[in-house]
Amino acid sequence: MGKIEIHIVGLNVNLDVNCLKHLLEMQTARRNLRGEKIGYKLEKFGIPDARQNAKAYAAGGQVTCSHFARYIMDYAKQKSIGHVFKKFLTRGKPGYVPADWCKLDEAIDVIHQSGGIAVLTHPCRYSLSTKWQKRLVLYFK
Repeated sequence: MGKIEIHIVGLNVNLDVNCLKHLLEMQTARRNLRGEKIGYKLEKFGIPDARQNAKAYAAGGQVTCSHFARYIMDYAKQKSIGHVFKKFLTRGKPGYVPADWCKLDEAIDVIHQSGGIAVLTHPCRYSLSTKWQKRLVLYFK
């Protein structure tokens, strides 16, 4: 499907299947690396200890952009999370780092190998024309 981020969910997967464990480990490593890059860029921009503080907001969970946004909102006294994303975390802004997800067909394959059903979520959310929405659904099918 190209460079568009598509959300899917795997229903009834067997969490003990090695290929699923491996894919999840790889995604965790990718997210951790992205978090390190975001933290570095924000610190370089003048927002101190961004990674450490985002980790505190994550409370032991996976650090996401939302955790960085919550920290920045509090630190920089911004009016909303949405404002923080627009000012700091979207393409072209100081803390932007593109996500590095697995390929759609890889995720679907692993879900199927794990005994699960892959479900395309919110297909109308992706700002696609009707033509591309149809292509997405057909590709996913």
